[in-house]
Amino acid sequence: MQGCPTNVLTSQLLGLGGATTLVLSGCLAAGLLVASAVVPSRIARARGLPPTVRVWSLDEPWGYTPASAYSILETLGTGGRDLAVLMHITLDSALPLAYAFFLTSLSVTAWGPGRGSQLLVVPLLAALADYSENSAIIVMARRFSSQPRLAPTVAWLSSCTKWILLLLSVALTAYGFVSRR
Repeated sequence: MQGCPTNVLTSQLLGLGGATTLVLSGCLAAGLLVASAVVPSRIARARGLPPTVRVWSLDEPWGYTPASAYSILETLGTGGRDLAVLMHITLDSALPLAYAFFLTSLSVTAWGPGRGSQLLVVPLLAALADYSENSAIIVMARRFSSQPRLAPTVAWLSSCTKWILLLLSVALTAYGFVSRR
């Protein structure tokens, strides 16, 4: 666990060990997930937006196609699109880094020292796909009136890639735990 780049970096910067890194990054990721579920609806209510505003709709590729992305943004209205941009710039900017850090630390714990190090890149690639998705969603919401044609496809493909890599990361980590026995 000590040879992992995230654990080495954390140890050097914060003086923390691998288990502490795992717990702290897990708590941060969980906290951001909870905040992602609670904060948007509270802000929407405070701004007088309808309760049907779902700012994370475009983060779920199984719920839309690139062709339907702008119709989803249209249902959000101007206030909902502004809220979606705010959430993707704030909460959804921190979340990918937090879950990548947690899943990487968990993977190191699962595989042990010297094993599976090439797999550590999977959660980091998921985070990069998430940032690509967020950027495309922000472009679509900010330039709604001109509706850039490529942005929905980039958002959808990035979202699919993110979810596939996240599930792959979890599966590989689970396999690492099982295969150590």
